[in-house]
Amino acid sequence: MLLENGHAAARARARSKQKIDSALERELDFEIVFSLPVACSLWTVFLGQKIEFFQMLTVYMILGIGADDAFILYDAWLQARFSDEVGGDDRGARFAWAYRRSFKAMLVTTTTTCGSFLIGVASTLPQVRNFCIFAAIVVLVDWLFCETFFASAIIVYDRFIVN
Repeated sequence: MLLENGHAAARARARSKQKIDSALERELDFEIVFSLPVACSLWTVFLGQKIEFFQMLTVYMILGIGADDAFILYDAWLQARFSDEVGGDDRGARFAWAYRRSFKAMLVTTTTTCGSFLIGVASTLPQVRNFCIFAAIVVLVDWLFCETFFASAIIVYDRFIVN
């Protein structure tokens, strides 16, 4: 009987962990997917351009880039718990350490990706040039959302869902 209760408790913990993890994943999906409409708004309203078919292919690109940025930040958050530089279980100190650690890595990857796309501005083909500019805007917006929305979601997740 004790063994069965132990298995039931383990299954209950696994189910709750899946629910908890899915809450953070939903925010990650929001951050990645929402960067596309914001970039479309910037592209059409402020730059006065129209959206073309090839620009919608950035959806597939930003799914990978956004997940990578979020992984860097979340992994730094998890590492902060075991860092000697962070004293105790202070959530603010952990977040500051994780944010400082991940900010530089995410800035470098975002800068190089945007720079790579901005090289396409030199293209004589208008569709390629527009795609490259639009892709750079999407990457930049996604990085801003990851640094703001996803970073704050980690704190909310840890404070209200995990604990």
